[in-house]
Amino acid sequence: MVREEQIRSQVAVGQELEVLLADPLTGYLLPVSPQILADPRNNDPNGGTYSVKEAVREQIELVSNVSWSIGQLESDMRRRIIATQEIANDYGAIFVPGSVIGPLSVTRMPRAGGRLQTYDDLFQNSDETDRMIKVSGLHTHVSRIPGREKDQYNLMLALDSLFAFASTTPVDDLGNNTLNCSRVNRVRYDFGNRGDKSLLDAMLPHYINSSDELDQRDITRHESWKQQIIDTGGDIDFFLDKFESNNTGYHSVRSRPHLPPHGTYESRAPDSTPLDTQLGIAAVYLGINRQLEKGIPLTISKKNNDYHFSDVGISLPTQETLYEFEQHAIHSGLASANVANYLRSVINLAEGGLDLNDRKYLAPLREMLDGRPNYANDIMDFLRTDHGYNGQLVTSDMGASVNLMMADKFKQSYQ
Repeated sequence: MVREEQIRSQVAVGQELEVLLADPLTGYLLPVSPQILADPRNNDPNGGTYSVKEAVREQIELVSNVSWSIGQLESDMRRRIIATQEIANDYGAIFVPGSVIGPLSVTRMPRAGGRLQTYDDLFQNSDETDRMIKVSGLHTHVSRIPGREKDQYNLMLALDSLFAFASTTPVDDLGNNTLNCSRVNRVRYDFGNRGDKSLLDAMLPHYINSSDELDQRDITRHESWKQQIIDTGGDIDFFLDKFESNNTGYHSVRSRPHLPPHGTYESRAPDSTPLDTQLGIAAVYLGINRQLEKGIPLTISKKNNDYHFSDVGISLPTQETLYEFEQHAIHSGLASANVANYLRSVINLAEGGLDLNDRKYLAPLREMLDGRPNYANDIMDFLRTDHGYNGQLVTSDMGASVNLMMADKFKQSYQ
């Protein structure tokens, strides 16, 4: 039975989770996604498929249906994970919620089925693309609120530092550990970075003054990529076939006007992460957007380090403060008091927008705010304890061992 709150609300949520495929004995990555995707059991009886392809053979993506509650989302994601893991078992693979840690190798999917040629053209080399495709993310879609698109986009942008809960990348693909979340740092400030310019247009964007401004920003980005590919002699026909204005670039919040039920905003910042944290993040997005839907006024503060989240009104941090939160979350995660205090305020308001049965999904996030380590800290504790890590480069064997540890945490989160 659909609850009354769900009937009144037009705000739904959906998620896409990218996972790596690893050998359950060694932890090394396995290029078996083509077999999993082609298996007839991957066809969902309810329509579509349980999993879809990604850029490399060692990764798949699990895409939920549109959900009107976090309980519904949990049921759908759990069903997809279990069904797809049963298929993966027959090809000798387990799921790892995370990016490649250390110098483990991956293999590209065929050119015709992907978009990597454009990134090669954009970067003017394939090595940078080959590093970029080693990351795995969690993408959360929230349906648009008619009449509040500008405020909603700005709110979604202001929730950027939620990625501190999900971080599973304290070590990058070269084996370096200097950050709590290396994936966000690499996507925004490493891959395609040319001085103060990101070829991926991945740096934290600015607030908008109108939804038309956002549409124009997407069009301008698409035209800029088109011109760069023409200027460098790249395959322009391939680009135009694979890219549209609303799916060009690696910015943290995408506008997806054509997705059901009436367009979405897609958060792309968090790392791939176990199911408990994944659902907690979905609960924050759903709850706070339903609060906005009730008509709560939203403004942007004019003072740095000033913000307010209540059912009387929302005052978002300044652009400069958002950037500071991003940097603190990248470097220190939830150990940053500034980030933790901010996210606590966000969660408190989000809770009031959730159905009573959905509020329990915030518990893992509250536990982290109260001192439980995030997964990035768990990984580093594991490397220090089991591998004697003391600052050296993380090896392939160590990265494979982390894969086994995170696969076990993932299994615990959905069983």
